[in-house]
Amino acid sequence: MESKQKYTEGDDFELDEFFLERIDLFKEPVKNRIAKEIDKLSRLPNTNDEIKVISGVVHDDEKKPTFFSIEYFRAKKTPSILIDIYPIELNNYLDAINTGIYIK
Repeated sequence: MESKQKYTEGDDFELDEFFLERIDLFKEPVKNRIAKEIDKLSRLPNTNDEIKVISGVVHDDEKKPTFFSIEYFRAKKTPSILIDIYPIELNNYLDAINTGIYIK
């Protein structure tokens, strides 16, 4: 049986169904704060259909950080498609900052 790809559209990006399943694994209020960070992702550059990664950090109510990475791709003149999200370690987030691939 073949499954059909499903997306949820935003202003400048689409959320893959797998992405939605993965973000739901984060606890409240972390996933809501991640969603606010996603709003900052408008106008991601064209990736020539290659999957790229961008990282971010949010804090829960106790100020505990949650570091995460988002995999996405974008073709010319199309919205970005967010395909995966997963937690990462502090060192990975610091690497992302050093290479400039983090949510500012």
